[in-house]
Amino acid sequence: MIIQQDQSRPKGLMVWAGISSHGKTSICFVKPGAKINSDYYINKILKPFLSHDIPRLFPNNQKKKLIFHHDSAPSYVSKETIQFLNESKINYIKPNESIPSSLDAAPMDFSVWGYLKQRLNKQKIETLVELKKIDQSYIDKVLAYWPKRVFLIHKARGFHIEHYLKL
Repeated sequence: MIIQQDQSRPKGLMVWAGISSHGKTSICFVKPGAKINSDYYINKILKPFLSHDIPRLFPNNQKKKLIFHHDSAPSYVSKETIQFLNESKINYIKPNESIPSSLDAAPMDFSVWGYLKQRLNKQKIETLVELKKIDQSYIDKVLAYWPKRVFLIHKARGFHIEHYLKL
C-alpha cells in the first residue's frame, strides 16, 4: 500500500500490515526505493511478522488457528517465498487456492487500506500510534464479511462485485 498525505509530509510511503480477529500486526515500513523481491519480502516482512506478531497475536501455540492470506504479488507467490512459508509451518492460502483476478478478495485491500487513507486525508496524523488506531470491532466486522465476499467473487468468476455490497 502507498499512503499519501498533504505537502507537509513525504509524498509517498509504502507499508505492509495485517489484521486478524486477535488484533493487528506491526506496521512494516518499506525502505524508500527498495525493490520488493522475494528476499526483501521474506527477510524484512515475513520473518519479523513470524517472530514478533505471531507469538503476540497467537500465544500458547494457537498458531495452528492462523491462516495467512496475502495477494498474488510476484514476491508473495515466488518459489522462495512458498518454500519459506512451508518451512515455517504456517498455514496459508496457496496461490492456486486464491482468486488471482480479484483485488476485492483481501480484507486489507477491500477495506482497511481505504479506511486508513480516509483517516490520513481527513485529519493530521502526528504519530504512528494514531495511524495504528483501528477499532477491533471494525476489523471483526470486516473479517466476518470476508467469506461472503469470497463466495460472491467466486460466483462472479473474479469480476468486480462492489455494486452488490454495502459494508
